[in-house]
Amino acid sequence: MNPKVARKIDELKNDKIHGASWLAQQAISTLNFAVEQSSATTITQFMEEIKAVARELRQAKPSMIPIANYTNQFLQQVMAKSCCEDNLDSLKSYARGVGKELNKSATKALSKAVEYGCGIINDLDTVITCSYSSTVCDVLRLAWCRETEFQVIVAESRFGDETYGEITAKELRKYGIPVEI
Repeated sequence: MNPKVARKIDELKNDKIHGASWLAQQAISTLNFAVEQSSATTITQFMEEIKAVARELRQAKPSMIPIANYTNQFLQQVMAKSCCEDNLDSLKSYARGVGKELNKSATKALSKAVEYGCGIINDLDTVITCSYSSTVCDVLRLAWCRETEFQVIVAESRFGDETYGEITAKELRKYGIPVEI
């Protein structure tokens, strides 16, 4: 595997701060980067490289289902095209397009989730969360910006040296959202 691609996978694997949505978009970007960095000279070699990268991405964060979902979507679409494509450059171009569309789809899905989540928070609600989620923080920030009055209780949620409750609280306090751990 290309060392630059392997380094990006290691960064994703070692990330302890970002949530599943952000990590999934990074995984898609890493697949696109792997396409760009590919040294394959045949479609078969290219597909083996991409399959290996996808496998490593899924294994990097096995509990992050969006990574597996988007990685599998990418692979399925590129594999289907590879069966009827005889030009490596065309297949690479197609793969880059698939990655770009999946990133757009991920961004749109996140936006919809935030909008929906914001809509279910009402004045005087108490929201309880048990870990860090950038999506949940975005929902709460948007609800707060729309002048919904609520409070948040965050579980401490420790893993090793990381305290995800503190990360969540710090993020929410930046916007003046009342939060208690």
